Amino acid sequence: MKSFAQSGRKRTRRRAAANPRPARTARFPRLVGTCADAAAALARLRVAIVGCGSVGGRVALHLARCGVRGLVLIDPKKYRPVSLLTHECYTETIGQNKADVMATVCRSICPDLEVRVYVKPVQDLLLSDLVEADVVVMATDNLPAEVDTGQRCIWLGKPLVHAALHGETLTASVRFFLNSDGQGPCPACLFGPQEWRDHDANLRRYSCDGTAHDPCLEGTGVVPTRSLSFLCAMSADLATNQVIRHALGLGRSVGDTMVEYNGYTHRTVVVPLGRNSNCPCEHVQYRVVRSTRQISDLTMRELVEMAGANHKSRDLLLQIPNMRWIDQMTCKCGAVTVVRHFQPYGDLCTKKCQTCKRIVVAGPMDASGAVATAAFDSVLDVPIRRLGARAMSQATLRDANRAWLIVPAHREARQ
Repeated sequence: MKSFAQSGRKRTRRRAAANPRPARTARFPRLVGTCADAAAALARLRVAIVGCGSVGGRVALHLARCGVRGLVLIDPKKYRPVSLLTHECYTETIGQNKADVMATVCRSICPDLEVRVYVKPVQDLLLSDLVEADVVVMATDNLPAEVDTGQRCIWLGKPLVHAALHGETLTASVRFFLNSDGQGPCPACLFGPQEWRDHDANLRRYSCDGTAHDPCLEGTGVVPTRSLSFLCAMSADLATNQVIRHALGLGRSVGDTMVEYNGYTHRTVVVPLGRNSNCPCEHVQYRVVRSTRQISDLTMRELVEMAGANHKSRDLLLQIPNMRWIDQMTCKCGAVTVVRHFQPYGDLCTKKCQTCKRIVVAGPMDASGAVATAAFDSVLDVPIRRLGARAMSQATLRDANRAWLIVPAHREARQ
């Protein structure tokens, strides 16, 4: 005879197996001031998260449960034992990459969620890696990453939600940069002299960066990020709320504002954010142009016409990531060797001089990262692939007043 416990376990297993996964809208509330398809609006939302630690990781979990369409998770760091004090992690995940772990958990919550993971600094990403995101959430205390993310969001016209905290005063804050036209504020606009000194001299590393040691104990000038777990969660909650409010149009616009909560006083304040006219970032917005063909299959004429620009313009510049244009090289004998070819950065470009037969190596003065399209006049109708740029996921064009980002029409999420 089977025991009660045994039969009960089997019934539980059968019941659990019979129950399908819950619908995304099973617990979705009828939010005041929204239409009936609010959940459907979130189901179309793609969010990129820069930094998947104690704040960004929780934002990812919230958004997965809210039923967004996709997440782009960016973080080069790994969990350390000290991460257990503030992060959504466990002993089993120590030593694993933060973005990878969050991607796995988010997929388990919502199996049809589109997730793309980049185990690298945000500075190493291409602009095209963020072009499909509707909103970018930044939760990193790395100053160069903050400036770089802010610049990318200006160029792409992406709303940027910057979640931060100050552990000593129990303060959680979220800044929302709307980036509607490139003329609004960015994170760098709010930097003071001390932040710029730390940024430029790279004086500070933070102890939550996932390195194998704690440099703050070595007298290297490192300032540890200290906080309580609930404050990290509070910052993540506020950031998620701002994303939802913006996506669904709840209440007043959250664009170019900062909301700040203080745990000592239980006061919440909202203040507007303004642009700093002395900001070193480039406040110019790119027009995104989507090509139905592989960019490397286009000719220079087709690329420029697609953007609606004039290839004969002397101030129209083309730039391809990680590639330099070599127009010609000059030998020691004075002879000029025509090249007109793209070359990857770090690769040597060598040609034999037709006059003295020496091997000529391209130097820094022979190459250019951004090249005037007028220089392509003789190869205007040659596919870019045949000019050396075989694998391209983006190209940028810009003149004195405008800028364009050319990307493929569709990029599938990398699972």
